[in-house]
Amino acid sequence: MKTPRGFDVCFTMSVVDELELVRARVARIRKAYPAARVVLLVDPVGSSTVPPNAWAGGQHVEARLTPPGLYAVARGGQVVQEHTASFLEGDARWWFKVDPDTVVRRALARLPREECFFGTLQGGAPGPSLQGGCIAGTRAAVERLATSGLLVSPQLRDFAATWAKGNPNLLERARAGLVSFDFVHAWACRKLGIALRDHPEICSEWRQPPTHPDRFAVTHPHKSLDEDHEQRVAAERARVAERVVALMRERVPPGASAAVVSKGDERLTAVGGRSVRHFPAVDGMYAGFHPSDSEHAVSLLEFERAHGAEYFVIPATALWWLDYYTGLAHHLERRYRVVASEEGTGAIWSLGEPS
Repeated sequence: MKTPRGFDVCFTMSVVDELELVRARVARIRKAYPAARVVLLVDPVGSSTVPPNAWAGGQHVEARLTPPGLYAVARGGQVVQEHTASFLEGDARWWFKVDPDTVVRRALARLPREECFFGTLQGGAPGPSLQGGCIAGTRAAVERLATSGLLVSPQLRDFAATWAKGNPNLLERARAGLVSFDFVHAWACRKLGIALRDHPEICSEWRQPPTHPDRFAVTHPHKSLDEDHEQRVAAERARVAERVVALMRERVPPGASAAVVSKGDERLTAVGGRSVRHFPAVDGMYAGFHPSDSEHAVSLLEFERAHGAEYFVIPATALWWLDYYTGLAHHLERRYRVVASEEGTGAIWSLGEPS
């Protein structure tokens, strides 16, 4: 690992129409890396109401129009190719692809030197990938990927056999006409044998902002830069965690075992006299990703039940799971009994009692 200098790093970002948000994000990048090169890849259709020279905003940023519809399924991996090619035009040693709702909070203390891509690992078919809010890589990894030809390969047009294989959410996205940057990138990396690694200073989530964003150098997603708002959200999460723990102490018997949807929040597992573990988990530790779909969520729940979990807990801050993973909601309703449900706190199911 190496401590990066500002000019060693390059950021690329796809932008459409959120001019003020993008300018705010670039300002945060500039604060952390004053000498970093920043390239905005501007969609000419979505940004038609914004003059091309307005994107830079006087912040020494390169803004370039891309071919329209880069995220279209028919274009395969061209969106990834455009980002990597933009990076390789300069001489920076590390590439960071970030989204407009990604916040660079500070410079990273350490970056890998060996060939790899890094960020926040996520699971799900057809294989591990890096969450798309922040995908970073060493120059060697980017060069090998960009020059491989895989990103412009006709294979990628057959999404059901490549980047979306076996994943209902990705297949639905593809049928709607859109590619997934992170899964296309991961497919090509698997083909080339380029490592994907988790980085402890990057926390890029799929849908909800990280519980403790200030602990990381790069976090995603954040539609607002209102630090007071973020602090209020964090405070509410803390209050919900306190209420959930109290509810578990009341409704989960001493000595019992429970799995709680936690996003790694240790406060939710600190329930005296009970064995409470994170969900989902890998080798007893928080897995660091959300289930890829309802089937995956149900299989993870049944795995925990088979390995001793007697209760399943969803805090109020994660009850959106029941709307998104509808198969999980139906599974819980059909098979298990709700033993507690409090608005603003959460819900507990007994995995040993039929519905």
